[in-house]
Amino acid sequence: MQDTSFGTRSTTRHDDRAWDRPDRDLVTEALAVLGDNDAGDLDPEDLTWCRVPDLDVSTLLECMSDGDMHGRRPIECWRDWFEGELEIDRDEFDGGRGWASLATEKVREPVIVTIEPGRVQIWDGWHRVGGTIVSGRTSIAAIVGTPRQQTNS
Repeated sequence: MQDTSFGTRSTTRHDDRAWDRPDRDLVTEALAVLGDNDAGDLDPEDLTWCRVPDLDVSTLLECMSDGDMHGRRPIECWRDWFEGELEIDRDEFDGGRGWASLATEKVREPVIVTIEPGRVQIWDGWHRVGGTIVSGRTSIAAIVGTPRQQTNS
């Protein structure tokens, strides 16, 4: 049996309508963002997808690591990146992207991530993750894809 706990804090369902989607719709959600932020080497159809109402954000900290953090911790890199994004939002969009609210309000829309041994990818929701981390919240709603279990035949 596959472990799908991913550092979750509880098993209570999120009351947002996103959690009422049939499982097939989770693949459709992943297909909709395929190629936007992922590495492009995973096919959503080949993954097992599940809803994780409160994924521990520490699972996603290393996603910000580009290999050159100049001795900074990943959380500091997230904070710097998010502040830069807020500046872009203010300067270029007059705050119209709404990213500032992500650091002050609970994120309702799930992020889409894949978790494999040794690698985690955020396919959709970088700003939601950044706002959650900057706010100090420790979990976020997620749609998580994992490699299917191999069976020995």
